[in-house]
Amino acid sequence: MADKKVNENIEEKVNEFNNTDAINEDELLKLLVEHYGEDIGKTYEKYKDKDVYVYIFNDDDVYLFMGMKNKEFKEINKKAHELAIMKNESPEDMLKNLVVSKFVIYPELELDKLDDMEAGKFETLYELIMTASHFNTQNPVLSL
Repeated sequence: MADKKVNENIEEKVNEFNNTDAINEDELLKLLVEHYGEDIGKTYEKYKDKDVYVYIFNDDDVYLFMGMKNKEFKEINKKAHELAIMKNESPEDMLKNLVVSKFVIYPELELDKLDDMEAGKFETLYELIMTASHFNTQNPVLSL
């Protein structure tokens, strides 16, 4: 069960990051490992050479994910269209499923079990991955 104090510390660090644009990743990782266990630390170590992001839904529900490179997006988009034809599903839904199952790195998510995930959680993870891949940038476009 989640330790409320640890979760408050994590939230405090995230708020500190949002307010100052600076955070000590080692300290945040230490809090995550203390709260969620060694597996999250091992997963981070495995992928730390890439940009790894964390999203906490609630005390017992944390996800690590990565953004996509253009080459990866092209490959996964092609695979989504091929699988959609084979399985008689929409290419958009298959793309979302493949993106979430491949780029959420903790916990590991199996492609065939994504339909059992809460719909809002699934969509949020997909949007977070797309944002980390610079698809949903919030920067304004300025006219010159």
